[in-house]
Amino acid sequence: MKYIIPYMFFAGLLLLGCSGENTKEAAHKEVPTQETIGDYTLSVVPSSEDTYGYVILKNQRLFIEQLQVPGIRTEQGFANAQSAMSVARHVVWKMDHNILPPTITKRELDSLGVTW
Repeated sequence: MKYIIPYMFFAGLLLLGCSGENTKEAAHKEVPTQETIGDYTLSVVPSSEDTYGYVILKNQRLFIEQLQVPGIRTEQGFANAQSAMSVARHVVWKMDHNILPPTITKRELDSLGVTW
């Protein structure tokens, strides 16, 4: 009996590890790559080294192109599309509330759950 419990535990872990999708892939599938908020169109775009950035159009004209994570000292993009879209939405929210320029701080990135 004492040998069965460790085997059952190991089998359970093995089943959990094999079931479901990769969480990065699942997050990528659930996030819209484009959405419209008022006069703004937000798009998630590919960036360098399998990362993401975003583009914001205002009245169908390029307004902001952000291919790196703002607010931190790095030249890398967002780790996933969800993070890029979350920050793009926050930037549009700031502009709609006349918070100009719509800079993003590390604290805001943390509160949005952004990964890079």
